[in-house]
Amino acid sequence: DKVRKDGQKFRTERMQTLSVSYSSFMRKYETRQTEIVKSILATTASYLQPVETSSDIVAEIDVLVSLAHVSSTNRFVRPILHPLPNKDKEKDKDQMEEDSNSNSEPRVLVLEKSRHPCIENQPDMEFIPNSVKLDKA
Repeated sequence: DKVRKDGQKFRTERMQTLSVSYSSFMRKYETRQTEIVKSILATTASYLQPVETSSDIVAEIDVLVSLAHVSSTNRFVRPILHPLPNKDKEKDKDQMEEDSNSNSEPRVLVLEKSRHPCIENQPDMEFIPNSVKLDKA
C-alpha cells in the first residue's frame, strides 16, 4: 500500500488481485470448514445412544459397587424376601401371573432396624435404626 499526502491509501493492481484471491480462498475455506464440522457432528451424533447406554450401565455398576462396599464394611445383611401367601397352590401358571399383577393380594413391607448406608457413614453423624411396617390390603 502506498499512502498519498492526504492520508488516503491506494492499491496496486497486484494488491487488488491478491486481495480478491485471498477473499475467494477464505470463502472456500469457511465453506469447507462448515462442511467438516457438520460431518463431525453427524458422525458424533450417531454415537449418542451407545454412549448414553454405556453411561447408564457404568452409573448402575457404580451404585451397586458402592452399596456393596458400604454393606460389607458395615456388615449389613441382605433383606429377607418372603413370598406372597398363595391361597390355592394348584392354580395354573397363567392364573398365578394374573394374580401377581392384580392388587387383590395384600402387600406388606416390614423393615426392622433399617439403616441408611449413605447417611450412616457421614462423619460426626449418629444414625438411629428405624423399624416400619407398610401394609396395603
